[in-house]
Amino acid sequence: MVKVGIQMYSLREEIARDGLDAVLAAVRDAGFRYVEFAGFYGMTPEALAAKLGAYGLSGMSAHIGPDGLAEALPYLDALGIKKVFIPWLKETAPEEPDTVKRVRDMADTLKARGVLTGYHNHAHEYGGGGDSVRGLLEAVPGLTAQLDVFWATAAGLEPAALMERYGARLACVHVKEMDGRTTADPAQYPNPVPGTGKVGMAAVFGTAKKLGVTDFVLEVEGFPFPYPDYLKQSYDAIKKLYEEKER
Repeated sequence: MVKVGIQMYSLREEIARDGLDAVLAAVRDAGFRYVEFAGFYGMTPEALAAKLGAYGLSGMSAHIGPDGLAEALPYLDALGIKKVFIPWLKETAPEEPDTVKRVRDMADTLKARGVLTGYHNHAHEYGGGGDSVRGLLEAVPGLTAQLDVFWATAAGLEPAALMERYGARLACVHVKEMDGRTTADPAQYPNPVPGTGKVGMAAVFGTAKKLGVTDFVLEVEGFPFPYPDYLKQSYDAIKKLYEEKER
């Protein structure tokens, strides 16, 4: 089953301004049924699960670092989250033993609970022609990748080629479009609707279909127009991009 979620970090400013309930209603009205967390809003696991349920939403995945895992475990249980992605590691090279041990310990803890562990890239993992994501995948058994196609593009790479490289270890795609005017600073312009920028979303979704990837998470650095409209247009675009590759 194809799952299309929204990374709630994208909506942090909107939540601060409009409140969590208003934003969850907009997410639901746009068509989403899944969310990816990056924090739990100071609510108890039970209260957050009840709030999600009130809007017909489910926890799809979460961004959690090794240092925050113990605190997050009750939320994973209450929300039924089965995939956790490490959002950032300053040092990700496999030759750093401490880094590998932290990731391996996290993956072992989550595996024992039936939860998959993965790593979400930015651009720095590909500096100097390297690929620290692949290095981590090789160093940590069972670790998966959540490829952020925006940051892969910012690193000067073809996201679809990276997807092929990771193959069966690719668990999810972060769908974040890049404005065609972007030059030095990848975040200098708001994110266009997926499929209308320079990432090459047709190739991304074609490769996802080929590899059997069915989890997609929209992430936004900046909205180009009011967020309820953007969410709706982006959800429809993601569904269309995937469905076009089924035909």
